Amino acid sequence: MLLWEVVAQDVLRLEPYFQLACDRGASASVLFLSYRFDNGFLAPIRAFRNRHWVVVCVSSMSLLMRVPVPSLLSGLFVLSPLPLVETKVVDTWPHLVGHDVQDNWFSTQVAYRDWRASSLGDSPWLSRSSQYATPPVSNPLGDGDGLSSLTLMNQSVYWSNMSCTDVTVTGATPSVIPSLASATNVTGKHGFRWSLQNITLPEAGQLSECTLNIDIDCLLPLSDGQFQARYWEPTQSNSTSRTLSAIDANDCRLASLYGLVIDMESSASSPLQSNITVLACEVIYQQAIANVSLTSNFTVSGVDIVPSTVRDLTQQQFSAAGLQRLMASRHDMVEDQQTFGSLLSAEATNTTTQAGHSRVVVVGGSDILGLPRYQERIGNLWNHAFITAVDRFFDFAANGSRIKARITLAAVSIQVVSHAAMIVETILVLGFALLLALSWIFPHRPSLLREDPGTIAAQCSYIARLISPETLDALSRPVYHVARTRSLQHWAREFWCGWKDGYSGGLLDVYGKDGTHLSECPHAGPQTVRRGRPQEPMPHFLTIPWFLVECMLLIGTVAAFGLAFQYMQFKDLQTFSSTEVTISALFLVYGPTVLSSMIHSLFNSVHRHLSIAEPWMRLRKGPAPPEVLLTSSHNPLTTLVVSLRSGTRVSGAVMASSVICLLNLVLIVASGGLFEPQIDKYFASISLTESYNSSLFLTHGLELDFEGYDSTLYEVSSRTPAPWTTADFSYLPLENSELGASGSQALYTSSTRGIGVSLNCEAIPHEVTDYTSQRVNVTYTPFASPANTSCTVNLPQDVDDRSRDTPQIHYIWPDDTEPLCQQSTFSVFVSRTGSASSLSNRQNITALHCEPRINIQDFNIDFDTDGVIQRHEAIPGSSITSGPFFHNAFKALGYFNQGLGRYVGYLRSHGTLPFYQSSFPEHVTAEEYKKVNNGSTELDADSLIYAVQSVYQTSFSHYLSLRRDTYLVQLSSETTAVVNGTATYPMWGFMPGKGCMVIILLLISVDILLLLSIFALYHGRYDAPRIPKSLGSLIPWVASSSLLKDIQNTRASIDKQTGDVPGNEGQKYHFRSSFDSDGNVIWVLDMIKAPT
Repeated sequence: MLLWEVVAQDVLRLEPYFQLACDRGASASVLFLSYRFDNGFLAPIRAFRNRHWVVVCVSSMSLLMRVPVPSLLSGLFVLSPLPLVETKVVDTWPHLVGHDVQDNWFSTQVAYRDWRASSLGDSPWLSRSSQYATPPVSNPLGDGDGLSSLTLMNQSVYWSNMSCTDVTVTGATPSVIPSLASATNVTGKHGFRWSLQNITLPEAGQLSECTLNIDIDCLLPLSDGQFQARYWEPTQSNSTSRTLSAIDANDCRLASLYGLVIDMESSASSPLQSNITVLACEVIYQQAIANVSLTSNFTVSGVDIVPSTVRDLTQQQFSAAGLQRLMASRHDMVEDQQTFGSLLSAEATNTTTQAGHSRVVVVGGSDILGLPRYQERIGNLWNHAFITAVDRFFDFAANGSRIKARITLAAVSIQVVSHAAMIVETILVLGFALLLALSWIFPHRPSLLREDPGTIAAQCSYIARLISPETLDALSRPVYHVARTRSLQHWAREFWCGWKDGYSGGLLDVYGKDGTHLSECPHAGPQTVRRGRPQEPMPHFLTIPWFLVECMLLIGTVAAFGLAFQYMQFKDLQTFSSTEVTISALFLVYGPTVLSSMIHSLFNSVHRHLSIAEPWMRLRKGPAPPEVLLTSSHNPLTTLVVSLRSGTRVSGAVMASSVICLLNLVLIVASGGLFEPQIDKYFASISLTESYNSSLFLTHGLELDFEGYDSTLYEVSSRTPAPWTTADFSYLPLENSELGASGSQALYTSSTRGIGVSLNCEAIPHEVTDYTSQRVNVTYTPFASPANTSCTVNLPQDVDDRSRDTPQIHYIWPDDTEPLCQQSTFSVFVSRTGSASSLSNRQNITALHCEPRINIQDFNIDFDTDGVIQRHEAIPGSSITSGPFFHNAFKALGYFNQGLGRYVGYLRSHGTLPFYQSSFPEHVTAEEYKKVNNGSTELDADSLIYAVQSVYQTSFSHYLSLRRDTYLVQLSSETTAVVNGTATYPMWGFMPGKGCMVIILLLISVDILLLLSIFALYHGRYDAPRIPKSLGSLIPWVASSSLLKDIQNTRASIDKQTGDVPGNEGQKYHFRSSFDSDGNVIWVLDMIKAPT
């Protein structure tokens, strides 16, 4: 752009000289042309009217370079998501534990099933996928930003498929159950029984036929309409079922479950008619190799199975019989109704149970399902139980496998807008083609140029060399001296410049249209100026109205930029669509490049006018040194280059304006780069609702919640982030329609109640060691108990003499004879490295006595859309240390501690356990200790206490989150309380940059100072009729001057004086007014010799 400005200004400045060089001559108006002073569209319009096609092309291209190109370049780049892919090797543990371990796990799950507790199978955060079980992997992402994903190559996946056969019995009529007559009056429902015998179901690949006998009861509403009864049950032995089976199967060896769907139409005018569809389903457990896609929190987002690797799991690989027993035990809890949303009321359920045969889901209206959809629901339930079990069977103790993983990082790239780039490229290509054309055209055009006509001295040389004496004499009339430039241009349109031979070459004469020489037209001349305005207007920056407008424009631009930038610094999303922000955004998108181009053009105009006017002002002021006549009027860059190269002294104002014009190119660049790619956070107020009653905590008696502890262990060992849970607190969830949205990176801030535990641990001495029984007996007193209260724990001595690399940790609870001690305390024994069998030596072990205490407090929390806590900060003064809520939570903690001790004791009595069970709590604590103690093998009591506290607090917080529905009362939609919150949205995009804005404001401020300084220095300092901007405007003032008569000697004298040649000092030059012989005012530029 700078290069084009240099070329374009020279073309516009020199075009009149090329026009005058034509053999046929040119219009006399060419003498008064100066395209470089025509702003904007005036140059191409005037050139088009004068048919100067080179100027038309160059000035039009200048307009394109000045406005559209910067505007397009400012919007040339946009931000676009760009996934970056990196390949790493990760560790995975795809192998399952042995069949005996699996079978033992299923047996204990069935044996210790809590028939009153709600199932944990529906918790969405207990499994990473709802369709597949995938092995655990090491974490190659680290503490990512939530925008990364991971694709595991050739990873094992496990799932179950269900295939069913069915048969329909039409027109089945049920019988009314007489024993439910009284129940009908209570519940408003009819009791019916279907008894069907010898229903035949073909089994694929079997010669024998499967026959079923059905005996099932259900309650139907008294109203008319269409209803559907659904029921299914796993195949089971009588020993594992707590209720009678409604379906009796014969010769059905492959079926894993049976089910039926009864479609009914009830009407008061006709008996109940029904169609019964009976189905038998076989479940197949499968394994395959797949490419597994994981999100940043290791949730499975996609599975691409390799078809050729699909195979069925054998009985040695997976205990299908164990899962069958588990499903049978869970079905007794009406698991299907809980999972799929039964419409059966509590009264109806109780009545149906009293009927003694089965539990049936009865629905109507839009809840009626087709058979394929019902089969799909059952299959999903069964598959969920399968993958939940397999997730616990991955063997961490086995050698891991190494597989390739492809990490995809969500990055942001800067991309080019193709349409804008094409337009800019087209303009630049056209400009380059025009430059090539000019480089060929100008060497082949007739030319008068021998030197650059950019100085007054050079223009005088051209006048002396080219203009005939007759024409000079004619143009020296007084009327030409005082005429304004526009009057001269208007007059010259009626005349023509032609060539004639002179003694020194061709000379230019001015003729009328009729061929009459100008000297023979005595009355020819420009129109006289209007009275009161003898002087043409000064340059715009020295004319008060225009100066005020320009100052207001610049000051208004600074104010507009500052105000718009201030509005764009908003953080509240609610102001995003406000009028102020919208106007500011539009202004900052389209305004900077336009305004910067206008400012650049304004100060280029200031420089052009000032470089022309400044020498004349100095000449008018008084005798001026010779270098004034050599002051060039080039473009800003050429002015600086010529001044630095030749040493010509340029006035400070012209030099400053040259520098500012070049800096305004930086202004254009800064304006085009005002919007920078940024990632920022924006806030919006939202309303959240409480899910649970924060003032009511329920308590229950001592129960061995096997499933709750088991799931807690699994979550603690997997170290996956659980929603509404941190390492030390479980929080009451908050709800909002935005929560759970996939792909959202929003972060929410609000306050809620947290329930956790603090653990106080102290070292205790070893009071008694019984060598006979090989047990270590320790007696201690609880912290807050009377002095006469004591607790005793017994630790069997380790008979394993192998040396180990880490301390051996043992958790011990008091025995059943001390329930208070069981609820309020436990102990931890740690044997030192290499002395696991030397417990008899008290120096080899460390004993801790720990007591948990409930901790209830309100917190300010930050959480994501999945409810994972990112930050939590306790609200001062919000702790709850008394009241029913605290006392019930305190009791629940005691029961948890007692139950955890019994559960850990149970784990020790079973040698064949999955890794997540066998590693708790000793191995988990040891790993935490190693991490805290930086891998040191030396025993540190503080690190040990911290590790024990961390494991215990994490276990309690996860357990409380899993059993939240057991201890807290869930609020209905009518009773929920609204909680104020703030949503934080990380957004990336182009926003105004502070650095560019500072540069823009600083440069415009410098522009304002320059404009004020020039006005103060030069306003009112010039009173001549015009400032010569063309060759013709200068002719009348030098035509009769001695400067012109001996121009060659004068130029040589000027060169000597500017070169500081001794003996040539003393000549000055003055532009002055005088009177001719007739008393008319004339203006003369002449040389003044200094007195000798």
